[in-house]
Amino acid sequence: MHMTKGGGAISSSVPREKKIYLEALRIVALFWVLYNHTGSYGWLLFREWSSFLSDAPSKLWLCINVILFVFCKISVSLFLMISGAVLLGKDEPISTLLRKRVSRFIILIVAVTAARGFFLHHIGHSSMQDILTLWDFLRKAWSSTDICTYYLFLYLGFLFALPLLRIIAQKRNLIRYNIYVYILFQELLPVFQSALNLENSNIYPYIGIFSMYYVLPLLGYYIDTLPDSFFSKKNCTIVSFAVCGMLLFSVGIAYWYSSVKNVIMPWLTCLVPTGMMYLFKYVYMSSSVSNKLVSRAILRVSPLVFGAFLLSGDIQWAVFPVYQHLILWMPAQLASLIWVLLIFAVSLCGCALLRCIPGVKKLI
Repeated sequence: MHMTKGGGAISSSVPREKKIYLEALRIVALFWVLYNHTGSYGWLLFREWSSFLSDAPSKLWLCINVILFVFCKISVSLFLMISGAVLLGKDEPISTLLRKRVSRFIILIVAVTAARGFFLHHIGHSSMQDILTLWDFLRKAWSSTDICTYYLFLYLGFLFALPLLRIIAQKRNLIRYNIYVYILFQELLPVFQSALNLENSNIYPYIGIFSMYYVLPLLGYYIDTLPDSFFSKKNCTIVSFAVCGMLLFSVGIAYWYSSVKNVIMPWLTCLVPTGMMYLFKYVYMSSSVSNKLVSRAILRVSPLVFGAFLLSGDIQWAVFPVYQHLILWMPAQLASLIWVLLIFAVSLCGCALLRCIPGVKKLI
């Protein structure tokens, strides 16, 4: 099928070239998801007026922390939007989806659980009996709150919904309807309720279909299939000001209330990543970013992103002593960023090595 004037198209099954701006956005999203996993050693510093390092961090660092917080909290949204842009236009039977994509993630969940079990046994936190007992093994795989396993289940849910999302993606008015309902009930209403200190709305349990895990892939596909004329300098300026305005609003909330998560978290999942994706596509379309050298570098790194993410949970704590050393002579925020860059580099290198093993490349 081809793109129709009135709505999104399901393309033919002919493989398409990778879009450089999406691959670049994938790499950026990995960095921010790693920063998101720093917790109290990184992004949570935005809400601490006093830390374990100094009695009164400057307001400048508070502003920097809030901006970092905003970006790290859009990482999962970016991954979902990228997945939508890449997968919703594909035409494949459900049997292929189950055999090629769903089975891959089920295997990964089992493999990651097994690897984590042996790792915990190696460091003395679990017994070999816990690993070899089938029921206990399945219980751990199903209920694990590990940061990597969490995303595997999230993405598995998205894959099961993919056939339905592809039907919606064929009609742009249906995509817009889903986006508008999501923004109204999942983004704007929670912000007003939090700001006014109101109770949660009774409607939330009944609009689960409009969750970010299903709407954001549609949003990513919608932006990716916008006509080129929409990516004008004027529109780019408007989007840039909107994103900057959101960042300033976030800083203002933190400055006055020393809290930002409950007030702005809802719209961080949609509005900011929308602006980011638009700007990345605009820059790619209107500049020399698409030159061969840059494109080659991006295309070498982007296939490693998923595997690097799976490795990052253990690598993060393996290199944690570096962070502990750095905070002795620099601000915690800066030490945290250097720590994340190290996790980023080591995870990518580790994934590159693992992909040399036969069969592993197809999984990660």
